[in-house]
Amino acid sequence: MGGGTTAVLQLASGLRHHSVSVSIATQQGTELVSTARSLGIVVHELDFSRRAASLFTSRKVQAVIRATKPSIVHAHGARAGLPCALLPRGLGPAIAYTVHGFHYGNKAIGVRTFARWSEWLCIAAAQAVVFVSQSDAALASKDGLLGGTTTSHVIYNGAAQPGAEGPPRAPDHDVAFIGRLHHQKNPLLLAEIARLAPALRFLIVGDGELGPALRQRVRELSLQDRFTFLGSLPHADALRALTRARCMVLPSLWEGLPMAVIEAMHLGLPVVATDMPGLREMVVENVTGHLVPSGNAALFAKRLSGLAADRARSSAMHAAARSRAAELFSLEQQIGRHAALYRGMVAAARSRIAELAA
Repeated sequence: MGGGTTAVLQLASGLRHHSVSVSIATQQGTELVSTARSLGIVVHELDFSRRAASLFTSRKVQAVIRATKPSIVHAHGARAGLPCALLPRGLGPAIAYTVHGFHYGNKAIGVRTFARWSEWLCIAAAQAVVFVSQSDAALASKDGLLGGTTTSHVIYNGAAQPGAEGPPRAPDHDVAFIGRLHHQKNPLLLAEIARLAPALRFLIVGDGELGPALRQRVRELSLQDRFTFLGSLPHADALRALTRARCMVLPSLWEGLPMAVIEAMHLGLPVVATDMPGLREMVVENVTGHLVPSGNAALFAKRLSGLAADRARSSAMHAAARSRAAELFSLEQQIGRHAALYRGMVAAARSRIAELAA
């Protein structure tokens, strides 16, 4: 599962400990469906795959709302937010909308305009909007996406701190990449980084449409002995695999507040990532890792090689990463702030009803 999906699952599961009853409406046939049901969460399978069909999907969401009568509908991302924005007014529940990163700036001009308008509509229809980073909140304000009736909140994504599983295992790789092998993550740059840093060994966790191209490039450069491909793994196994490396790399072209970085920091891995707004709130330069200009394979190679060679410095970053993750990106903090948000939304809705009745 991707970071946004993981965040939704963790939130839905954790809120039950705050006496919040949660069900999930999500894309049919996905891993989220089976995983959520295995945790005892009620799941409604819908088709969110086509944004052009958002009005049709909205009718399906409306049927779920009429059947379950929730106090709050919380949409995560524009693919879910747009059908919720099209719900008839006065249906009943208050609407919250979480922006898991604004990505319209990376799209072609025509598509960019529609994507930006979609975000504006999702925010305008919500009583509360949640940003997962300060930078997204600032961008929404700068681009005029915030309306006068919507309250805004910045709530960082969180992850559970890993429990002890016996004595620590000595890393057998220098660098780990975890995520989808997709254009956004820029995985082909990994082969170029390896070409420029001949001492580094890479562990690749995840797969995707660029998986064959990355494997082919690794073969062309004769780097097979320095790459280990584990493919897609269940979440817990993927995190265990991360501990086999000394640091994590993320050469993405765009990101919001990536869950993989939060989880790596909780494990104490220094992170070398592309320098972009959301990641600047996570990675402290030369303290918990490094930020590198987009696509700069030579500097990625230099920073990763430096961490692999200087074990004392890497160890200091290990402690700093865990400390920063515990302070800013704890799962308990994320869940508690959402529970407080929901209580405030319900109280505000009751107050409005009381005013209308008076």
